[in-house]
Amino acid sequence: MLDIIARLSQEFGQGQYVMGGGGNSSCKDAATLWIKPSGTTLAKMTAKSFIAMDRARLARLYELAAPADATAREALVKDTMETAIKPETPGRASVEAPVHNAFEARFVVHTHPTLANGLTCSLGGPAAAARLFPGILWISYVDPGYSLAMRVRRELAEFKKRHGREPRMMWLENHDVFIAGDSADEIRAGYGEVIASMTRAYAEAGVDTALSEGVAPSTARVAEVKARLQVAFGKDAASVLAGGPVLCAAGPISPDHLVYAKSFVYEGTLEVEALRAYMTRRGYAPRVASLPDGLYGFGPSDKVAGLALAFARDAARIRHLARAFGGIQYMTDAARDFLEHWEVETYREKQV
Repeated sequence: MLDIIARLSQEFGQGQYVMGGGGNSSCKDAATLWIKPSGTTLAKMTAKSFIAMDRARLARLYELAAPADATAREALVKDTMETAIKPETPGRASVEAPVHNAFEARFVVHTHPTLANGLTCSLGGPAAAARLFPGILWISYVDPGYSLAMRVRRELAEFKKRHGREPRMMWLENHDVFIAGDSADEIRAGYGEVIASMTRAYAEAGVDTALSEGVAPSTARVAEVKARLQVAFGKDAASVLAGGPVLCAAGPISPDHLVYAKSFVYEGTLEVEALRAYMTRRGYAPRVASLPDGLYGFGPSDKVAGLALAFARDAARIRHLARAFGGIQYMTDAARDFLEHWEVETYREKQV
């Protein structure tokens, strides 16, 4: 099983399916769940990379008397999950381990294909998903962590009661897609269907799947922008990478985009007062500046800057793709606030 899930992780850890440390994968038997560690990449998973968890101990999470306070609740969940990790595989398991554990299927692979997120992040997502993928489970947006695990467990049970089986696919609004199955062929078939059906849907809607992007700024211009950003943000702009101008998303569209590119791009002038006004208002420095002549990702390292730029470009593409399903749907302020202060996402960002 571990060899199979490692190969599936590498296969679906490519750019068409995930970016950065996004997505996760698992396999299980009656007693043990093997799950991808938090903050790692699917593409680099091996059979020895997975964290083994005692399923019975992990299932205690479902019975918790969870505190109403979100911070206290998630701390309790974190502690409960840590007690389920088997000593032979120390580490921090993906926060979505309880979601994977709720499935009966042997293998679960969870990714964020851009083509799929054009639907999950759209106003018409639920209706379109039901039409394009009959027999799947659609989960309306819910905060990741404990709340998501409990919602998924409940809705999986209700789905099985209605249909006599588990869903082959589960779509999470403003997030991603899960494919579950008892064999590698079932996982591959599910993702093959997702990509083929979404490609066909965009073609029928007359929506180009490529990102419309202008000419990238010159090296001299990037250096000029970098100097201005460093005056305002110091080491948070130690690295600046650029691409051509695009029509950016005007807010957060998924947890991963929020983590790697922040909730909002900066769209003002390069005056220090204007740049610092963003930081005063938001409480943190931006990761992306959308200017008339280019899109600039920046951060304390090339890796952080590169991921910020890549996720901002991806969000722009998703905004365009969502036209096929009624237009883009942004995350609510409440959802954004939860993620911006969630310890799990702070940990994941630090892994970068």
